[in-house]
Amino acid sequence: FAWAIATTKALQAFAALAPVLEGGAGTGYWAAGLRQCGATVTATDIAPRPEFWGPVAQADAGDAATDQRYAAHALFLCWPPSADDMAERALAAYQGDRVAYIGESMGGCVATDPFFELLEAQWRETASIGLPNWSGVHDHLRLYERA
Repeated sequence: FAWAIATTKALQAFAALAPVLEGGAGTGYWAAGLRQCGATVTATDIAPRPEFWGPVAQADAGDAATDQRYAAHALFLCWPPSADDMAERALAAYQGDRVAYIGESMGGCVATDPFFELLEAQWRETASIGLPNWSGVHDHLRLYERA
């Protein structure tokens, strides 16, 4: 149901950042887990999949990140595509102070190099929580605060 597998530890640490704006939510898998931990989550995706886990609004992550209704939300990006600048645009547009990212590091199979360059230049990692990984994949939940 998702590229990244949720754990109780990751969900609880992440839920503490609520409210959350998730860009690229797909089926809403992570949003559902966060809601079960008591977090308020707005899940968005440019092409939402069938709602297996709960509501996912149709919206581009970059556009949603500019919406002032979500300025106090933590921005969440899970496995953003490497062939699209969605994560970079969302991070550049985001006006809040907390980001959660799940995926590999620069040079891995997710996001674009400019996304990672923005993270390094403007954000400070506050936590890294290991997740169960698919074979050959090395992703973590990483939490950031604006530098």
